[in-house]
Amino acid sequence: MKRILASAAVVAAASLSLIGATGGPASAAGTCTKYLNGSNVGTATCTGLAPGTRWRYVVECTPNSTPGGYAAWGTIVTGDGTSTATCRPDQRAIDAGIFLA
Repeated sequence: MKRILASAAVVAAASLSLIGATGGPASAAGTCTKYLNGSNVGTATCTGLAPGTRWRYVVECTPNSTPGGYAAWGTIVTGDGTSTATCRPDQRAIDAGIFLA
């Protein structure tokens, strides 16, 4: 998990690797770009996925950018698209990954 400590926006492009709900790895061809706004919102946009692939972005919400908060599950997307996860306004979003839905 990447920890974002700066207040500036962070963009990370990565090859998509999805983790199933059971914790076992799964794969889907595609590319995802993650964006954290330096505050309480994180988005992931994925392209090139199989049309039936259901996924979502997850962020960890914490008051001071350290682990130990709670998870905010993003919107479920089928195939290509954007998933947005939002923490409470007084929390900071930290990248927790992309998961199969």
